[in-house]
Amino acid sequence: KFYRKNRSYWPARLESYFRSTPLPDDYTIEHIMPQQLSDEWKDTLGKGWRETHEKCINVPGNITLTRHNSGLGNLTYSGKYHKPKAGYKHDKLKLNESLNDVKVWDENAINARTKELANLAVVCWPYP
Repeated sequence: KFYRKNRSYWPARLESYFRSTPLPDDYTIEHIMPQQLSDEWKDTLGKGWRETHEKCINVPGNITLTRHNSGLGNLTYSGKYHKPKAGYKHDKLKLNESLNDVKVWDENAINARTKELANLAVVCWPYP
């Protein structure tokens, strides 16, 4: 597993690399697809929702940072994105830029974002 509870090091470090000012300390880990699925989430994920959830819950593409974790909870992706003053739409994080183009948060979206974050990580942490 890439994610460990309460470990925001890699997303905070990645975000900080692309900022001219330090990332405020009040950002916490957020699972875009939540750890506990509502019926709406299960419908969004489709027939194989259980397998998708197990496979994708803790991969980098499903992890982001937010100042409003408790307010986002188990909302649908659209709810989390559009929530007034708290949604991803209102965050000015490099990690969340690509979320602007996502309409449905499913395994394909998670995999695509994982690849995007990997590309950002290579810029942030190059190796010889």
